[in-house]
Amino acid sequence: MELKNRFGSIFYVVLLLLSFGSSSFAAKNIKNQVTQGNYYYEEGNYEEAEKYWKIAADQGDIDAQYALGILYEDTGRTEFSEKYYKMAAIQGDKDAQYNLGVLYDDQGNYKEAEKYYKMAAVQGDKDAQYNLGCMYDEQKNFDEAEKYYKMAAEHGDRGAQYNLGCMYDDMKKYDLAEKYYKMSADQGDVDAQYNLGLLYKNQKKYTLAEKYWKVV
Repeated sequence: MELKNRFGSIFYVVLLLLSFGSSSFAAKNIKNQVTQGNYYYEEGNYEEAEKYWKIAADQGDIDAQYALGILYEDTGRTEFSEKYYKMAAIQGDKDAQYNLGVLYDDQGNYKEAEKYYKMAAVQGDKDAQYNLGCMYDEQKNFDEAEKYYKMAAEHGDRGAQYNLGCMYDDMKKYDLAEKYYKMSADQGDVDAQYNLGLLYKNQKKYTLAEKYWKVV
């Protein structure tokens, strides 16, 4: 599963840092340590990024804790990524909660994955909501699957919309199946477009069936 990395799209004012002298400037306060770590991470200097982030993380900075989780994930040190994701997750960072859920999910530790996905899902993370839907779907806990798919679908997740369409199609709730297939189809999901066409064909709505099959 894909992790969240919110640091890749951030740009930093490096010249200001260097003009003050990187070590002395970064030591002044936690946020500057985080920023200095961000700079080194973007430069690919993971050793220096780790150094500055650890200083800030050990003082309770949530961004540094999350960043270290990403760094250790990138470098294959999952035992350390777990440690720092947890530190950030406990403080309420939803990206850390989601990434921790993914880490446990990939390890087959579904109980812990569920715990951290739920923490992120409550904060509105649609990927966590979708993953919970999939988890409950595989466990045949369809009430919970429906609940979390709906959350993700309302946040625009086309995979959740498609899966809800399939679920309602199997339950012969065709109005709801149409609704969610259409939401997904309108976002370009080919499987939803095909299934929506099939739904319309079975209802003898051939013009609509043709419309969606043409897109496929």
